[in-house]
Amino acid sequence: MIKEMRDLIKLAKSGDVNAQYKLGVTYKDGDGVKKNNRKAFKWLLKAAKQGHISAQFNIGLYYFNGTGVEKCEEKAFEWFLKSAGQGYSRAQFKVGLCYFNGTGVEKCEEKAFEWFLKATEQGDAEAQFYVGLYYFDGNGVEKCEEKAFEWYLKSAEQGLAEAQANVAYCYNAGIGVEKNAYLSFEWYLKAAKQGLAEAQSKVAYCYNAGIGVEKNVYLSFEWVLKAAMQGDMDAQSQTGICYFDGIGTCKDKKEAFKWFLKSAEQGNADAQSMLGFYYAIGDVVERDGRQAFKWFLKAAEQGNGIAQLQVADCYMDGFGVYKDEEEAFNWCLKAAEQGEKDAMFQVADMYGKGVGVKKDKEKAKEWHTKYLKCDDD
Repeated sequence: MIKEMRDLIKLAKSGDVNAQYKLGVTYKDGDGVKKNNRKAFKWLLKAAKQGHISAQFNIGLYYFNGTGVEKCEEKAFEWFLKSAGQGYSRAQFKVGLCYFNGTGVEKCEEKAFEWFLKATEQGDAEAQFYVGLYYFDGNGVEKCEEKAFEWYLKSAEQGLAEAQANVAYCYNAGIGVEKNAYLSFEWYLKAAKQGLAEAQSKVAYCYNAGIGVEKNVYLSFEWVLKAAMQGDMDAQSQTGICYFDGIGTCKDKKEAFKWFLKSAEQGNADAQSMLGFYYAIGDVVERDGRQAFKWFLKAAEQGNGIAQLQVADCYMDGFGVYKDEEEAFNWCLKAAEQGEKDAMFQVADMYGKGVGVKKDKEKAKEWHTKYLKCDDD
């Protein structure tokens, strides 16, 4: 191995472009030698300057990631473009992505589409996925859901998880293809097995609701937990609900609190509302009005109707916040306008008694009628 390395270095130093590239890759991968990104960059750059297309692509990656050299998106784009111009599909995709995101070059969706299309001609899966996105959204190209599905499917069949999830979505919603719950589940499952959190959540939902597959709350919990462990805030909230209600797993309110907290800290309104109840009741954690109000308010500000009603109650009772009947009415009204039945009754009562708002019998009657209609529905 030592002799082979010496011979390779000697050949590379003599200017042999393939040896320079191979030496660069050897240092990049740490194949038989200690990994060294600076040395890898040095030899790959020599090969790239001689026109080696894979070396040019790799130099682009080095500049793009700032590995072994100072990060420079403009230089990354230049090297990707050199490689792409010689027909290297991965470079063509990267050039398209640079134009798509405006990375190292001015954003231009039309040019991005052109380069993605070039890469698809060589079967690049990621490029196929992006072409699908273009046809789905109708950006820079005429919108066509059927073509979007076709391109998603090409990419999905090559194993790209994001494309598999999009194919599943199309089958589920009947977009560009006939609606098929069973095929939707199969494609979500393929993506989920590759670790795509979004797909894992969808598989969990399908198992929980029995959509496209036989209902199984235990498998549902297993999949939602996988997504939650990857940091998906909605999955974390759902995992909390599973532990709280004992759905697909043993009931454990402490474990539920842990998952609600993770989700709430990322901004999930339902989880924030649940934390409010934990602190308001003093279940698992010590009762704390301020903490309860804090979490109810966070959820309420995102439009969570249940939390809005709880914020109203906090203001009404002075629980965790100063007593303020006007604020109580305002939040109660927000909740009522979202269809919260209990809030409708309270709004009617507050208008009738003139609590937090000017007394108005007509509006009281109006809201009481809405409340009763809610009962009928």
